[in-house]
Amino acid sequence: MKIIGLLLCMLMLMSLSSVFANGMTDGVDITGKRYDASVEYKMVPQHPQPDMSERGNYLYLNHNIPICGVSEAAVYYLDLTSCNYYVEDGVAYVSCIVYAGSGGADGQGNPGKIAKKTYRFSTFKNNGQRNIRLLSCVDKNGENVTAREYKWDNGFLYSIFWKAADKVGLSQYLD
Repeated sequence: MKIIGLLLCMLMLMSLSSVFANGMTDGVDITGKRYDASVEYKMVPQHPQPDMSERGNYLYLNHNIPICGVSEAAVYYLDLTSCNYYVEDGVAYVSCIVYAGSGGADGQGNPGKIAKKTYRFSTFKNNGQRNIRLLSCVDKNGENVTAREYKWDNGFLYSIFWKAADKVGLSQYLD
């Protein structure tokens, strides 16, 4: 009976360890995915523009939610208050929320529709080179849309990682 109990405990511990993401092997490598101006109709990084109105640069005029990307269908805003990170076994995990604004504009000039996505990244050094991985992207309904986000990436994910890492102060420790 003790042996069966011990085996069940070991099985449970092994299954629990598979629930947590491995930052070195899970997800997709975005280390080399930098912006390529020749690629059209993709999600591209964007910075708040000095020649744009404040309304065009920030969601709801909130300076914690600046524009961070564009596509042919939406403008993307990074919620700086959502950015966080933790470090475990030499791997840093970074997460943040991005809002996609579309559907025209409301009376104040903000997007008519907002879609929330939560991005999770990892970064580590391997053979002296920094690696950055997109671990997951989950939409507001809890659906994993990582493959679709990666498919339409044109340096946007790489840019989001560094903006979030910079916001939480992690980037000063990364090279």
